[in-house]
Amino acid sequence: MLGAAVCCAENGGDPNDDWTTCDRDRDALLDRVFTLAKERDLDLDFHVDENGNERAKGLLYIARKTIQHGYQGRVVCGHCCSLCYQGDQDLEVTMQAAKDAGVTVVSLPLVNQWTQDRDQQGRRTPRWRGVTLLHELRSKGIPVAMASDNTRDQFFAYGDLDMLEVFNQGCRMAHLDRPYQDWATTVGSVPADAMNLPQHGRIAPGLPANMVLFKARGYSELLARPQWDRVVLRNGVAIDAEVPDYSELDTVPNERRYTADQLSAVPSELPCMPHPEPLQVLPNNVLNSVPDLKSGAKSAAAGVKGQDKEAGHMISSNHHGTGHLTSVAISVVVTAALTAWLLRSFT
Repeated sequence: MLGAAVCCAENGGDPNDDWTTCDRDRDALLDRVFTLAKERDLDLDFHVDENGNERAKGLLYIARKTIQHGYQGRVVCGHCCSLCYQGDQDLEVTMQAAKDAGVTVVSLPLVNQWTQDRDQQGRRTPRWRGVTLLHELRSKGIPVAMASDNTRDQFFAYGDLDMLEVFNQGCRMAHLDRPYQDWATTVGSVPADAMNLPQHGRIAPGLPANMVLFKARGYSELLARPQWDRVVLRNGVAIDAEVPDYSELDTVPNERRYTADQLSAVPSELPCMPHPEPLQVLPNNVLNSVPDLKSGAKSAAAGVKGQDKEAGHMISSNHHGTGHLTSVAISVVVTAALTAWLLRSFT
């Protein structure tokens, strides 16, 4: 996957626009990015128009270049906050182009609410939420997903790599409650499709039984609590991994951050990165029907514990570059009603 940040106004860039990332070389720069991706057979992940500037129309230009280069269905555009400030006519043009290009739009509700419309002096309350137009984009037939590309870094100082939190807060910020189950795909099958992962984000016969079980009979209960007692299943077996202590996260497991003479200072055992987990919601009666699930978790899969320290909280990318698809496609939320229907249909 190849990533880039794009924010361009009309006629290229605007020297008076602090958010502009390109000038009149906009088309040449975009052509170069698409050429690099095509040469290497890479999908494209753009950070786009992360601001409240009406003139920022990077999504429109990326969509047009996607069609020009024949890259439909292989492009993701994250943020797209400036859509909220565009007029109806411009918005219609942009959304139609995105639809024609098969672009998937990813909203980052946590970080965008935190960074957009921010008074650096901390003296003014923000006037808008920073979330892109999820309802309008989806009604236009554009695939929309939610994720978080920042966790406890310089852009967003909070979070715990938990996709349930992303879905929870996204529902509240963007009023995704008409009905909830229609929006569960934003952290499930939609991002899975964007990453060409047909086995993720779904419950179906023959698919791996990798999921997370919650004690919730519906969305009100699911989103009311942090669900600290969730149960993680891998291949149908509950695991007993625990969320790591904060001190375990102090060292980044990446030797490239160290020079040759500094390698001796790197701990001999670095924290292991967990494997991604699908995120599912099952009805309370189904969860209770699983025999001795809690006690079974304690004896499950010897050797798994050391490799999956963050299971129970879904892992997502916190790299401010190519993290949208990585962070959003890891977890899958399926409503209690949908799961119950599936269980009835396949039994």
